[in-house]
Amino acid sequence: MLLHAGAQPYCRKAKNCLNPWAALGIKPKTPLPGIPMTRQTAIATLADGVTPARLAHIGLFLAVFAIMGGPGQALAQQMPPPMTLPDIHDYSNTGKNAPPEPQARADGYRLQGRCDVAIPIYRALVNQGTGYELSEFNLGRCLLETARKAPDPATAEAQRREAAAWTLKAANSSLPNAQNGLIALYLDGEGVAADPVEAGKWSLLYHSNAARRMYGLPDVAPALQARLDKVLDAGHWAQAQAKADAWSPAP
Repeated sequence: MLLHAGAQPYCRKAKNCLNPWAALGIKPKTPLPGIPMTRQTAIATLADGVTPARLAHIGLFLAVFAIMGGPGQALAQQMPPPMTLPDIHDYSNTGKNAPPEPQARADGYRLQGRCDVAIPIYRALVNQGTGYELSEFNLGRCLLETARKAPDPATAEAQRREAAAWTLKAANSSLPNAQNGLIALYLDGEGVAADPVEAGKWSLLYHSNAARRMYGLPDVAPALQARLDKVLDAGHWAQAQAKADAWSPAP
């Protein structure tokens, strides 16, 4: 079936016609008025001329032609869902646009080594309640990083304890990244009392975490597993397994 991009496209009777190009403020380059246009070309031409200012009119245009039926309805059914406009604000003063989603923005700062900027964003997210386990884990990672540069031992220890607390909270919500992170924290006694059996428990929980397998996350790193095997004998592993079996995710 062909559509026509002329002065009276997609209509059965001239008196009922509208010009969708004019309605959207778009002047199609090809094909010329009156030359048949396939539905795919019509969609591509529409998309090529769309700007943010015209975007709001497309839904209304498609709705009108869907009600009218015929070719307009077919066009409406084939159009993709509304696009999400990019954020145009510069958050980092580097000339590059940061992602508009707060968690992604905070992650970007963290990866740039700017945890001082990321931490307030993470705090705002984790204070909203459940559903922000990844932000809890990454807040913990940032706090551990800032603890290494703390001005005094007391501040560093407070940051490490808070980091461990957020990591534990995320781990108890079954976030595999956090469960993996706790292994080293309990082995090293960083922010928590050193407890090799507890480290073993979290290694077992991480290994068996269905989300870890679903997302294709690697198993416990060989070097970390070697450290565990060095400090845990068969009896300790049995204790770790018993603790893992008794564990249940936080509601």
